[in-house]
Amino acid sequence: DSLASNDSLSLLGELRRLQRSEPWLDPLQLLRTVTVNPARALRRENQLGRITPGALADLIAIPFSHKMETIHEEVVAFAKPIPWMMIDGKIRL
Repeated sequence: DSLASNDSLSLLGELRRLQRSEPWLDPLQLLRTVTVNPARALRRENQLGRITPGALADLIAIPFSHKMETIHEEVVAFAKPIPWMMIDGKIRL
């Protein structure tokens, strides 16, 4: 996507818009649409879309309430700037 088709480049913002237009998709399904599903489509399940040994080190960290039963909802709902990220194994602040 680009700014030609969206008002933001935020992946989480895209997920929230999708959630509003397709309310039957639960937050776990939404997160899978941008992590494990694309990795599977690219046949790179062991390198992309997961936090496991040997996977490529691109990830973000965001605060949450420590309630595991709401973690997926909290990730999708997070609308602030991402406070911590790692790209190609290097921390970016």
